[in-house]
Amino acid sequence: MLQSIMIFPSAFLIGAYTDLSVFVQALPIMLLITVGLTFSSLVKSFEGFGLIQTFINLPIFFLNGALFLLSNVPQWLLWINRSNPLTYGVDALRTV
Repeated sequence: MLQSIMIFPSAFLIGAYTDLSVFVQALPIMLLITVGLTFSSLVKSFEGFGLIQTFINLPIFFLNGALFLLSNVPQWLLWINRSNPLTYGVDALRTV
């Protein structure tokens, strides 16, 4: 994350077109990558990685709306669904 924060301002120095909104949009992605790298550095075995991956990927998959419609879910579950990035990928595939 620190490398990215240093690279974005240096893009102005070499004349690359960048906008502040691009940096603001990339910041949450960089934060998620930082969290993922931190978790992966703590895992000591391959089995531990499978455990972490299961606890992260399964809720993301089940709460994205691909398996059931979200028209009758409670408001708190709808909020979780809207914060799930996979939801927007499912919506894009349904549109296509």
